[in-house]
Formats: sequence, structure tokens, C-alpha cells
Amino acid sequence: MIAIIVPVYKVEATLDKCVRSILSQSFKDFSLVLVDDGSPDRCGEMCDEYGEMDRRIKVIHRLNGGLSAARNTGLEWALANTDCEWFVFIDSDDWVNEFYLEKLLEMGNADTQILLSSVIIENGKDVLFVGPTKSGYISPEEIYDKHNLLAVWAASKVFRREIITGLRFREGIIQEDEFFTYQIFFTNGLVGYAAGAEYHYVQRNDSIVGGKWNAKRLICVDGMKAQWSFFDEHKLHVARNHVEERLLQWLAVAIIRMKVDCPDDVESQCYLHKELVSAKERYQGALKRSPAAEYTVGLALHPRMRLFYKARYAIRFILNKGIFSFFAKLVESANGRKV
Repeated sequence: MIAIIVPVYKVEATLDKCVRSILSQSFKDFSLVLVDDGSPDRCGEMCDEYGEMDRRIKVIHRLNGGLSAARNTGLEWALANTDCEWFVFIDSDDWVNEFYLEKLLEMGNADTQILLSSVIIENGKDVLFVGPTKSGYISPEEIYDKHNLLAVWAASKVFRREIITGLRFREGIIQEDEFFTYQIFFTNGLVGYAAGAEYHYVQRNDSIVGGKWNAKRLICVDGMKAQWSFFDEHKLHVARNHVEERLLQWLAVAIIRMKVDCPDDVESQCYLHKELVSAKERYQGALKRSPAAEYTVGLALHPRMRLFYKARYAIRFILNKGIFSFFAKLVESANGRKV
């Protein structure tokens, strides 16, 4: 038996597709836990309607605490109230194919603690397939090396009860998977990969990941640093090298995105710039290994980029505040006094 945990918050448009994709699974022996995380729309009512429709569904209503808290609530209920051997997390704006559970569980032998599916990334325009083409058993380092987009997400993975019982998602942050998956990925041997199991990851403009950038995202830096220390300590060199390249590119992209989305957040921009300069000095090998990282870092730190964003900010200020306010600000800056 398998427990499926679905946190629910402000997903009226996508919840039905997600739930129905689960209820239509070819493998029927599961418990579905819908955790309404204090959603202000009709999601809570929708969850109750699903619960009345199918006895395998357990609905939990809680005060809003974020994705991690909702996942933990569902996990703790399933551990205490079911005898499920396997646990899987599905986000409520995503969906899975009909054979998702069946194909995954086919790979669950006595020596396997984690099962992994392919991921289909959908953004409304393009579709990207991520994962090996054939089923089999692979090492976590191989996943980091060849299919690194699968390495961090908690979704698209199934965990055996004994390895997840004592673990919880870090609450009060976004990008919580950065602190969770690697801890169990690299301490439990080979991973069973099921090529026929498809997790459809839907990117939305208003989602946590797809929306505008803000300072909350900077927690990713701490997550990747923690991963680097773990991999270095355990001599997992392939995974460590991957995190170095990923951190460099993430910081470079973050600098550019924060200048676009949060031009007034100078403190965060300064922090990112300092971190990127430090990482560039520390991870010279990563820059040599990855032309993409070298190019992205060079672009983010190029002096002309600062001029470009200063000009962009001026145009944005004029459009938002009006031409008089713009010139008033220029006079204030030149005279060192208020106008």
C-alpha cells in the first residue's frame, strides 16, 4: 500500500486534474491525503467533495503554514494512521499518468528504498522530458551527473516508510526540497527508476517557483551550501561538482532576476553579488568544467550589466512615478537635499 500526500493551496484551476489523475491510477491500493493548507478559495470545499466521493481519501484542514508544513501534516497523519510501506508527494498543480504508481512499485525490490519517475516539464508552450529512457537501478551520483533536474525535487520520488519516518521538511521557507532530498538520496544505495512512470510538472506564472523573484528565494544559497558540505564530507565528488556548477549559475541568474523583479532591494542584490564573487573565486574548477556557468557568471558580473539595469530602473521609475518625480529625484541627488 502507498500513501499519497497532496498539499493544497489556491489551486482551484488545477486541483481537479491532479486528484483525478490519482484516482484513475491502474494501481488501486493507496491512501490519498489531501491537506488543505488554509486555502482562501474553494479548495477546501473541493477536497471535502473528493473525500465524500472516495473512501481512500482523507482530508485534513489546517491553518496556513506553507508547503513544508502541509507536507509534514500529511506525512505524520499517514505514518500514524496507515500501514503504508511507500510514501509519495504530489503537488496539487501537477498530475501523473495512469501507470505512475504501478510502474514505480514494480521497481521496489527488497534492497530499494527510493523509487524515481521521469518528469515532464510543461510551461504552456514547451514540453521537456527529464530522466533516463530505460528502467533500471542507478546510483544517486549518476542522477546528479546525467539527470540533475531530478536530483533535488521531492516530487517524482517514492520513499520507503523506514527511511522517511524520522525526516520532515524544513518549515517557514520556500524551496524546501533543497534541504530534504539529498539527505536520504545518498544514504540508501541504488535508486529504482521507472521509465513508464510520468510526473507532469506544470510551471505556473503565479506559483512559488514560476512567479516573480524576491528575497525569500535566497534561502536556496544555504541549501546548496549544505549540500556541498555533505557531498564533500562523504567524498561524493560528482555530486559536489554538480552543486558547484549549479550554485554559480543560480547566483548569476538570481542577480539578474532580482534586478528585474526587485530593483529596490539593494540589500539582497549586494548579498548575491558578494556570494557570486566568493563562489567564483572558490569554484574555479566548476567554471572550467561548465561553459554555461562561465558564461552566466561573466554576464552577471559584467560592468555594462549594471549600467543596463540602472537605465532600466530609470525608465521604470518614470513610467511609475511620472517625469516630474524623476527629475525631482535627480535634483535631490545632485544637491544632497530634498526638493
